[in-house]
Amino acid sequence: MSRCRRMQLSQLRAFVVAAQEKSFTRAAEKLYITQPTVTFRIHELETELGYPLFDRIGRSVELTQEGQRLLYHVEQALRLLDDGLKEVNRSKRSARHLALACIPVFGFYYLPALFSFIKSRGLPLDITLKTRRSSEEVLRFMKDGAANVGILNVNLVSLPRNFRALTLLEDTSCFVRGAAFPLPGEEPLPLRNLQEIPMVAYERGHPYWKMVEGFFATNNLRPDIIIEVDNFEIVKLLLTRGAGISVLPRIAIANELAAGTLAEIRTEPPLVERRKMCAVYPARKDLPEAVRMFLEALGGFLSQNPGIPG
Repeated sequence: MSRCRRMQLSQLRAFVVAAQEKSFTRAAEKLYITQPTVTFRIHELETELGYPLFDRIGRSVELTQEGQRLLYHVEQALRLLDDGLKEVNRSKRSARHLALACIPVFGFYYLPALFSFIKSRGLPLDITLKTRRSSEEVLRFMKDGAANVGILNVNLVSLPRNFRALTLLEDTSCFVRGAAFPLPGEEPLPLRNLQEIPMVAYERGHPYWKMVEGFFATNNLRPDIIIEVDNFEIVKLLLTRGAGISVLPRIAIANELAAGTLAEIRTEPPLVERRKMCAVYPARKDLPEAVRMFLEALGGFLSQNPGIPG
């Protein structure tokens, strides 16, 4: 037993490959080492065991009876060891894997800054991101176990008790226009005047636009919708080309407002609407390692980036 404790894996692998190749030279080529190194490792193993494993026949080698008996067991042992190492590596990769589901607005306008933060910290996270059309669909994805963490607007869903939520951002929406688009009067603009202006609508039937339609109904507004699109980026492009006005989340237009390519329209009464974007995760103590790392990264990111990330 004392002998076995002193054996090295490199010696055993050299033994197996040399037995398969019947040549120390070819074994060296397969192992990407020199032939003298193979010879040395076999010699050390034979010295440790106390008997020869090969008969040297010219440039070839043949297993001795002791070598033949040993080969089967060493091959089995190395196979088991390799299987174990693969399993450990798979487990490590699985522990680092995070299945993330989110609403599109998060993926477009929040994730890039967050991902840069995670990367700068060198966190060993392997993230798979799936975007879903609405917060309801993200939550359904979570309930089905298809995602570890979901990013959604908790105002638009009924969150089950077996989930917790970490608030990332409280966002509002506003009426917006291209910077050069004229308004029919001075600001703050009476809401009734908005009916005179062509409007670009976000996807009607989507929970976000249903919220906007609720505001219109409450204030007896009948907007002049000229086009409906399902992408905030297209809405913004149309506005910069003078198509009219729209209602958009501030997170989606922060850069354009700062650059002056889009302008907020102040109204009387103002548009009052708040949405809470949260990271939703299972309410359990034994969270997967990837989820814990991600939540910790979110905490660090939020401490440095309150509000809409730049």
